[in-house]
Order: sequence, then C-alpha cells, then structure tokens
Amino acid sequence: MPHKTYISYRYRDALDLRDCILKRLGAFALCYRGERGDSPDMMDSRAEAIRDRIAGMIDEAEVMVVIVSRNMLMNRWMEWEIAYALGSPLADGREGRVCGIVCVVKKDDDFMFSREFGAFSYDKYAWAKYNGDWANGKLFDLLGYNRNNRLTWSADLSKHYIDIVSEEEFLSKPAKYIEDAYVKSQRLGYYRIFTQGTCEF
Repeated sequence: MPHKTYISYRYRDALDLRDCILKRLGAFALCYRGERGDSPDMMDSRAEAIRDRIAGMIDEAEVMVVIVSRNMLMNRWMEWEIAYALGSPLADGREGRVCGIVCVVKKDDDFMFSREFGAFSYDKYAWAKYNGDWANGKLFDLLGYNRNNRLTWSADLSKHYIDIVSEEEFLSKPAKYIEDAYVKSQRLGYYRIFTQGTCEF
C-alpha cells in the first residue's frame, strides 16, 4: 500500500534526485516546493510561516525521505524537518506521532576524480562512507542517533530505525523502502527513538 511521503533535501545539491523520486512516487509524494537557494534563515521573520507550512505537510506524511547530499549539513531547514518528523520537543514543542524515515544517499559522479581523501575512488558513494560503511559524520546528529537503536530483536525489522540506502538502490524499489520505514513507525516499541540533537531553533 502506498504511503504519503515527504521529501527533505538541500535545493542546491539534490533538486535532480528529488525530481526523480517525485516521479517514482507520483501522487503520494509531498514536497515543500517553495524552498529555493535563497530561502530565508531559520530566524528570519518569514521563517515562522514557512515552518507552519512545512509542519502541515510533514503532519500529513507517513514517511520522510531524506536526501543525503555532500553539503546537506549546511541546511538548517532540513535539520528542523527531521527533528519535527521525529517528534522532537526542540521542533516547536511537537511531541507525538513519529514519521518513518529513510535516508537516500545521492551519488557523486565527480567524486571518482577527486583527491579529497588522498586517492582516486571509483565508488560514487565514497564521499558518504567511512571504512566501507555509511559515515555518521555526513549526517545530522538525529539521523545518526537513530541508527543501531533497536531495543528488541526482530527477524523482520532492521537494527536501524533510520536505514540508509544509495539512490540507485532506492529508485530500483522505492515502495519497499518506504513500506519498511512505515512499518517501523508503527512498531516504535522496538526502537529507542532519539528526539533531541543539536538543532536549537
């Protein structure tokens, strides 16, 4: 069964991948389309109206897809959206329903030609990895805290409340990853959900 899905992304990094996901999800995709490269700062006087609009869309959604891109950590809006989806009291006092969340890592075709880490890499996702696994240092704290946080063993539930997949893997079977995230949101007792990070707005 399809689930209404909100997409959280950094406009300058991930507009193309957002559009691909929108096409795959069709009518079930909810996305704040007003964000631009010049969106106001979180503390700007216009920010409250924007937060209210985003909050309404996240409230309507059952699952959030977070696009993990190279410069994602520069986007305070995304950090607020994630906190809100997790029911964080730091996000305007919201406590209650928790969205299912799945992270989709954007590939970087140019990274294979980069010497950023002292060697060429032919892995389009190497920028987001550490020792072969997804690097928490590329994530907002709340995303990292909600990984490896299952409390009770279950054969059909991931050990992570928030799973991370590559864009190619996600686009090959988006319904599976969205359903998995939704199921976990309905079985919160199996996880220790962290709701507070460093996002103090």
